[in-house]
Amino acid sequence: MKKRRMFIGASALLLTLFLAGCSNNDKAQENAGEVLKNASDVSKTGFPIVKEPLKLTMFAPASGENDFSKMAMLNEYGNMSGITFDFTTPPVDDVATKLNLSFASGDAPGVIFAAKISNATTIQYGGSTILPIEKYIEEGYMPNFKKILDEFPEVRKSVTTPDGHIYTLPLLSSKYNLEDKEFASQQPLFTGSLWWNGEWLKKLNLEVPKTTDELYTVLKAFKEKDPNGNGKADEIPMTSAKLESLRPWLMNAFGVMSQEQQVDKEGKVFYGAITDNYREYLKFVNKLYAEGLLDNEVFSQSDDQKKSKGAADRLGAYTDWFSYFTSGKNPADAINDPMAYPMSSPVSPTATFNMSDGISNGAFALTNKVENPAAALRWVDYFYSNEGSQFLNIGPDESKGGYWHLEKNDAGEEVHVLNKGIKYEDSEQARAKVTPDYGTVPPKVSSASVLVLPDKNTPIEKDTFAKFIDDQATEKLAPFVHTSWPTLYMSKAQQDELGSTLQADLLTYVQQMEAKFITGTEKLDDTTWDTYVKTLKDIGLDKFVDVNQKAYDTWNEAK
Repeated sequence: MKKRRMFIGASALLLTLFLAGCSNNDKAQENAGEVLKNASDVSKTGFPIVKEPLKLTMFAPASGENDFSKMAMLNEYGNMSGITFDFTTPPVDDVATKLNLSFASGDAPGVIFAAKISNATTIQYGGSTILPIEKYIEEGYMPNFKKILDEFPEVRKSVTTPDGHIYTLPLLSSKYNLEDKEFASQQPLFTGSLWWNGEWLKKLNLEVPKTTDELYTVLKAFKEKDPNGNGKADEIPMTSAKLESLRPWLMNAFGVMSQEQQVDKEGKVFYGAITDNYREYLKFVNKLYAEGLLDNEVFSQSDDQKKSKGAADRLGAYTDWFSYFTSGKNPADAINDPMAYPMSSPVSPTATFNMSDGISNGAFALTNKVENPAAALRWVDYFYSNEGSQFLNIGPDESKGGYWHLEKNDAGEEVHVLNKGIKYEDSEQARAKVTPDYGTVPPKVSSASVLVLPDKNTPIEKDTFAKFIDDQATEKLAPFVHTSWPTLYMSKAQQDELGSTLQADLLTYVQQMEAKFITGTEKLDDTTWDTYVKTLKDIGLDKFVDVNQKAYDTWNEAK
């Protein structure tokens, strides 16, 4: 009986989801053409946004160190805009489940903020539960975001679904910041980097390698010439915790931007992990592994184990977000450990490094329960300005509940200073109490961080290591950056054709075999390679590439 009740319950849920999907399709055209709702009550410029105080409902992941209702940034912005919210904030781990259940039940709050709405959810509920918003954008209720769409057509294409509507707003990287050109010109880091032990390079009179042949030479010297000077052969030339963060630096050198789908110059989609260049990558890394130039614990060690080796001065090259996380050095000394260059190889003579296009969809949406869509969109549009993005990041000053205040230093400059009693090392925790822009993916364009200083006479220049990072990324990555796959939506039919697990099934097998080929537990020859490729095709590789080709063509041809 218990099993039967569980089956009936599951069937009822599936029926609910099915009917919701049908309802979406039935109502999509109707909602797409609706007249702008309550727009006449909303100012297109300045504050307040509305003539009379307005309270809306919001769904957002619990973040930071405070209830949303007590966050100074949200409260002060409520005073500025005239718009406040009743919040529903489930734990971060429960957000996707809670959100989908609220959509299926029809009980979703009017505003969805920083919940990382998946593409599949957007397509399923777009046009019914999730409202199309492009009319409000074109009618002037999102002037900041509209400027970005006009300046960067690729953003407009990436936020537009195959049915021609915009249902969610994105988090955008610094390169889309129209008001801070200097900041926008810097190359942002979207991933951890590969770092070199500067003392070892200097001792052995070596340079940061720019080709895979030079890489092999440097690693060989690290292994054989006792660069840490302890008289022991304990040096580990290159390491990582797993291969996730190291893979791009090695694989991109062979002209393979991703193990998964990517597109060539002619617009043809292909799968990186079955190319001849990918096979050359595997052969090269297997050689490094076999000769002890790549840490033989790379697939098994934890991040803490890697850091322990770094603190003992046993590592020549290693991956981490910042080098001193692994080396254990003082940040001021870590500037002597250079970032890697993207490398070339005999099969790929031009160095290239794959990076995201800086567009993360699903950061904001409106449902059919929102009372005033135009007001909600004006409210969020502020965060697509440089000023609004910075306000979202640090909140208001002390007089309005914030963790900082303005003071004039001895040079007469006005600077942001931490409030009395807040230690500099605890400043992030203090920030987390005032803003939801903490550990989430909020709707905004990234802006340069406002420096909040421990005292008024702390130098306002960036700290030495932060400046070093910016300079290294701009010099070494920016000239080589390539985006192998754009942010795009698939249609519901395309999603259904792929199913929910095909992409994961393919990648799981690819990475299982990658480890076997690199460690030598599976010999890499024509027979094993053919078997590997055939297995991927049996899993559904050809279908995966074909569907992605259609999705890319739709994105690429969009006006």
